[in-house]
Amino acid sequence: GNVLVLAYPHVPYHDASFINKAIDVALAGKVEACIIAGDMFDVNAFSPFDPNLADVLEDEFAAGEAFITTLAETFKEILVLTGNHEGRILKRLGFHQIEHARLKRLFDPEDVAEFTPYYFCHVGDWMVCHPKNVSSIPGRVAARLAEKYHCNVVAAHGHTFGLAQDVSGQYLGIDSGCCADPTRLEYIALRPNLRPQVHQGAVILKDGYPWLLNKHLDTNRIKQALRR
Repeated sequence: GNVLVLAYPHVPYHDASFINKAIDVALAGKVEACIIAGDMFDVNAFSPFDPNLADVLEDEFAAGEAFITTLAETFKEILVLTGNHEGRILKRLGFHQIEHARLKRLFDPEDVAEFTPYYFCHVGDWMVCHPKNVSSIPGRVAARLAEKYHCNVVAAHGHTFGLAQDVSGQYLGIDSGCCADPTRLEYIALRPNLRPQVHQGAVILKDGYPWLLNKHLDTNRIKQALRR
């Protein structure tokens, strides 16, 4: 029931320093499970926008294996949700041409994590998901999903960080922020766009209560609060 949500690390462009800080806070709260909320890999070589053909998928899988193996040294359970960047692999290979279990074995040969073809999972009263939709307004998509599915929602995919209520005021929607290093994401660096700046973030769900993490928050205070 208590989990650390790390959204779209975009391995090998993940921000190890930020992720380590999030893990440190989670450990203070005795959190023993981790959810990767989609886009574990960047798969820029298969990008439909500005692909970099110099990128090699084998290198990403090797980095992903090291990433998962390191997480497994800390957490008893790891669940990897599917994201749209994993979908790049499936689209290039052709849907139904490769099982998700085989795709998982390419980067998790030691079977330390669970990999699901679903884009969401439930943690108590919360849905953690990598939705189809995005918005420039932080919390907007998560709050709309909370309204539709009648539950609290932590959403990835939008590259924003924020919290909003659904229209009923009963449920919360959280945009988790990302665990990648925005300065290393090529498709952002190469072309100007009107999307909001990418914001880093992570979310801890502990006893049904959300703790939002980003680089501007006092993580030491959060650790002290989680220990109580």
